[in-house]
Amino acid sequence: MLSCVAPAAAVCPPAARAACRIGGTNLLTIFNDSNDARDRLTWSWLRGPAAPQADFGDPTATTAYSLCVYDTSGLVLSAEVAAGGTCNTAPCWRAIGTTGFLYRDGAGTSAGVQVMRLSGSTHAAASVSVIARGMNLPDLATPLSAPITVQLGQSPGSICFESVFDAATIARNDGTQMRARSLVTAATSMPMLPSTGCGDPLMMYTPGVSTAASLMHDGLARTFRVYLPPSYPTTNDTPVPIVFLLHGGFGSGAQVENSSRLLEVAADQGFVVVSPDGVNSPQNIRTWNAGGCCGFATSSGVDDVGFVAAILDQLEATLCVDRRRVYAAGMSNGAMLSDRLACDLADRIRAAAAVSGSHTADPCTPARPVPILHIHGTGDQNVPYDGGLGCGPAGVPFASMPDTIDGWMARDGCSGRSTTALTQGDGTCVKQGTCAGASDVELCTIPNGGHQWPGGLPPAISGVGNCPFGYQSQSFSASVVLWDFFSQHPPR
Repeated sequence: MLSCVAPAAAVCPPAARAACRIGGTNLLTIFNDSNDARDRLTWSWLRGPAAPQADFGDPTATTAYSLCVYDTSGLVLSAEVAAGGTCNTAPCWRAIGTTGFLYRDGAGTSAGVQVMRLSGSTHAAASVSVIARGMNLPDLATPLSAPITVQLGQSPGSICFESVFDAATIARNDGTQMRARSLVTAATSMPMLPSTGCGDPLMMYTPGVSTAASLMHDGLARTFRVYLPPSYPTTNDTPVPIVFLLHGGFGSGAQVENSSRLLEVAADQGFVVVSPDGVNSPQNIRTWNAGGCCGFATSSGVDDVGFVAAILDQLEATLCVDRRRVYAAGMSNGAMLSDRLACDLADRIRAAAAVSGSHTADPCTPARPVPILHIHGTGDQNVPYDGGLGCGPAGVPFASMPDTIDGWMARDGCSGRSTTALTQGDGTCVKQGTCAGASDVELCTIPNGGHQWPGGLPPAISGVGNCPFGYQSQSFSASVVLWDFFSQHPPR
């Protein structure tokens, strides 16, 4: 690394500025390698207060930015990123639509800064991120002494963005690297809880791709698929949410990835989708042990709750997972397992959604109140809305939707008047009163809706045996609605 000489005050003041904007969640990673070309600094300022594009000035023309890092000794790193640039040569600023700006300089000519992204938002979701690496990155002489302050300031302009990392937030701070994994400095924000894989090399999976994977659990070789959104950082150092997507009986992880269209939402919203495969029966039919249903998995006592937990263990060790934003969703028998996970894995599952499935897991004693969403059609003949024995191959009576919702209201301590939460197309979602522990119980009803994933791709067959799947709404998107529901329940 180059030795760091404190710059003139015009770039970074010798002491941290006052009254900067505070991010809801902040991350800092520094690698100090013996090979200077591998040195790296990444900083993320996330879930910040509302910021229109105008708050960033105009770095394409006049607004320069200074990145400043301080520890108890004072200023330890300064880098100025100039305004302007020609976009067919680096360095260069360009606008990102009408919300923010992006800077790229592959050579890292200014203290190693290669990427700077300023993303505005009309609500508490603004973000700033910086990646600096290589020979031009000044030597930060780790370990740094906490508290450590990172600021990004404008010139000209008075707006600045700040993260402060105290000793309690620093996971590692030695001669080779420093990781501050998540500090909430805004009183109204909730902290992320990064997994142990954060900052490790991204080895097994590729952003924008669904990848097959496997593990051994309970003596069985189990398979699953993992989809990383295109925005997933290749530096593997920013915690992201995970949604477990559970197929129905006769289905598979690959099938439900395609039919639900949830991967399209994941690509847009930036979350990971994990699609496990149920155990195959001798008749080549995959099912889940959701407690009271279904098929070979239930009759054989397959440990599917443990399987999901084992996948989560593996992904937390290899990916950068926000352990406070792990969700479960499923279709039919997979919906029943999702509902069961809310019972038996409540310490790890933040919220659950069930599409065309009912509650089959008793006893159900979740460790805490769990937000739960059910989406169901009144014309479902496989898992009848009003309960009882369906015409499908499960061969067991199902709880009705009113009984399923009443059960969750009791578990989550809900009381008071129900209110309409959402009307989309031919579907209506009703929130069931006020519940304990910032949880919610919500039921979305599709009039005449069949045993389908609303808004998904039409199934390749019209039913199983003499049991039709029925009407599939295309004006109500289960994938969009369930992600909106999950997003409304921030980390605990």
